[in-house]
Amino acid sequence: SHFATIKPKVTLTSSMPENPRFPYSNISKYSDNIRTKRTNRKGDWILFEFEEKVECRKVEFCGGTYAVPSRLITKGYLELSEDGKTFKRVGDLENGHITLINPRPFKAARIVSESDHDNVVAIPSPRIYPKWR
Repeated sequence: SHFATIKPKVTLTSSMPENPRFPYSNISKYSDNIRTKRTNRKGDWILFEFEEKVECRKVEFCGGTYAVPSRLITKGYLELSEDGKTFKRVGDLENGHITLINPRPFKAARIVSESDHDNVVAIPSPRIYPKWR
């Protein structure tokens, strides 16, 4: 149970257009076959919107994939929203990754890039660990 994850209903949108071969709709299956069509630029964002508020003991977001570091947003930050409209910056990405322990319940999460990149971005699904029972 320590490594079990939950998969709440989620949709993904981004300021970067999707690659039609690896569409953003794959996020609903918690598939990691999601890619942008172009490289990311400073100010680009990736938005995860959940159907219901997420309550968890830990959540991991990544602005790319470790398996292919060239497809990773290396410099950026994460914002969370309790209502899906108002966002608050909660931390910076470290090597494209951020882990939050016991975050406040959230309805949406947004990764924002602070740098330009020379490759498309591979977007992995968030890893969400349920609260202890």
